[in-house]
Amino acid sequence: MQHKVPLIVDRIEDNFIVVCEDYQGNIVNIDRRQIEDKVKEGDVIIIKDGKYKIHAEATFKRRKDMEDLVKSMWVEDEGEESE
Repeated sequence: MQHKVPLIVDRIEDNFIVVCEDYQGNIVNIDRRQIEDKVKEGDVIIIKDGKYKIHAEATFKRRKDMEDLVKSMWVEDEGEESE
């Protein structure tokens, strides 16, 4: 386990490998068995007590931020159509 920074789960392949991305855009493959929790795409994971775990607060904040971004894009698009 080299990465101590938060990682974002990009996808899960073959139920064994979790492909993650760090905040610098580097791709990291993690064996699913190294992760204590059941992860989903978009989860933020960290290393705690020597194991990968979901960081619930960071995951919630990231999902909320993404949701807000998408909503703001729809509002902007609707405003452009009425012009």
